[in-house]
Amino acid sequence: MTLLESLTTSHVECKDILQELYQSSKVSLSEALARHMASLCRILPTVFGRVKDGATPSLKHHLPSVKSFRKWNTYDGASGAKGYISTSMDNLKYQLRQDIDQALSLDAHCMAWSLANKMHELSQNFVLETCNWMDAFYQELISTLGDTKEEAWDVVGACIKKMLKMIRAPRAQAANATMDSSPTSQCTFYLWALVQSH
Repeated sequence: MTLLESLTTSHVECKDILQELYQSSKVSLSEALARHMASLCRILPTVFGRVKDGATPSLKHHLPSVKSFRKWNTYDGASGAKGYISTSMDNLKYQLRQDIDQALSLDAHCMAWSLANKMHELSQNFVLETCNWMDAFYQELISTLGDTKEEAWDVVGACIKKMLKMIRAPRAQAANATMDSSPTSQCTFYLWALVQSH
C-alpha cells in the first residue's frame, strides 16, 4: 500500500502536491514521510481510488480511478494504470534502495538493513504479481465463464478492493502513530503494522 501510494505523483494535480508539501512542512515532515503516513489511513491507494475534487466516490466502481479494463491495461506497456505502475516501480526500486542505504548503515544496522531490503523486495514483487493476476483473471472470466467486459472488470475490482481492505486492518493500528511524542514509539507502531501486513 505504501509502495503504491509512493507512485502517485502523476495522478495528483500540482496544487495537491503543493498543498501536501505545505502541510508536511508545517509539521516538519518530508514529502515521502507524509505520503507514507497518509497511506496508513487509506483503503485504496490514489492510483486506484482517485476521484475529482468535490466529487462523491461512486459506489458503482470498486476502483474509481480505473473504471474499466481499458483504463487499466492498454497493452502498449506505457499508458493505463498498469503501465504507469510498472514504469514507476522500476524508478522507485532504485530510489528506495538508496534511501535504505542512507538511513541504515550496513555495518551498524545489519539486521535492520536486511529487513528493510527484504520487505521492499517482497512489496515490489507483490505489486507486480497482483498486476499480472488482474490481467490473467480478467481474461479468464471473459474466456472461460463468458462474462461481459464490464462484469469481468467488476469482479476483478471487487477482489482487489477486498484484498486492500484486508491489508488495511493491521496497518490501521499505526494510522495515529504521530500522536505519540516518542520517535522510538512511533517507529515501533509503524514497524509492527508493516510486518503484520506482510
